Amino acid sequence: MLACLQPSRRMAMAMAMASVSHLILSPGALQASASAASADTRSLLSARRVRSFSAASASFSECGSRLRVGTLGAHGLLRFESSKMKSKRMVTSASSEPQVDSRQYFALTYDYIPDILEKRGPYRPGHIELAKALEAEGKMLLGGAWGAPVDGALFIFLVNSADEVQQFVDKDPYIEGGLVTKVTIRPVAAAVGTWVTAAKK
Repeated sequence: MLACLQPSRRMAMAMAMASVSHLILSPGALQASASAASADTRSLLSARRVRSFSAASASFSECGSRLRVGTLGAHGLLRFESSKMKSKRMVTSASSEPQVDSRQYFALTYDYIPDILEKRGPYRPGHIELAKALEAEGKMLLGGAWGAPVDGALFIFLVNSADEVQQFVDKDPYIEGGLVTKVTIRPVAAAVGTWVTAAKK
């Protein structure tokens, strides 16, 4: 009786092993898969459920999320990158790109009234304070009166537009005090110089 039961038992065990054989890889097969994956091949995945395996532990894992990109590593481990992680990586990469400086150089010139040195006293502190505020922001590179005769002044700006230069003029106490007879704002096509080199760094 036992002799009759043994073949049936062996057959049942064989059927059970066959039903799960699609989930089992031999250590030799895993090692071969790991060797074939030594170059880290990227692949596009469109299935909802993807099985991955680790050659080190010979174990399977299953992921039910919608995965799109995976990397088959040198050790047989299939790693995945979600769309959120990919988006974050792309933003980080874009932010690391060098930023282009779009600022321009502008020259502002004043023509002063006669006897400016005697008449500027009450207005000069506010005039200097306004200029220094722009200097602190990196917008005012140079400013000062012409040498003898002191009949005008020159200012060099590095700003985004001529509007910022005009804002300085509109707030300047020298203008409000009637010390300036003429204002000129012109862009400068700066090609060389220490300011130009520093601005590019």
